[in-house]
Amino acid sequence: MGAAYSELGPLGRDLAIWEIHLKSSGKSPHTVKSYIQGVRALAGFLTDQGLPLDPERITTTSYARSRRTCYFPSTRAARANAPARSAPATIR
Repeated sequence: MGAAYSELGPLGRDLAIWEIHLKSSGKSPHTVKSYIQGVRALAGFLTDQGLPLDPERITTTSYARSRRTCYFPSTRAARANAPARSAPATIR
């Protein structure tokens, strides 16, 4: 694995292998760079959500739990941070 991907652990190992495959199959350098950036963005998301970087340990359950926590905070916290609602306009 190249030193450039060592911080990604098992994901970095797979990324290095995939990069070699992409290059050997004739993909454009821009395509390869874009794909690598996409995987790095995924790694950042996984890290931010507290999910593992090992592809074999990422499950749909852990991913769904992280998305629920990210987008659906507890009701009490959501209400405390929600803007005040105005009364609906009268329909005529």
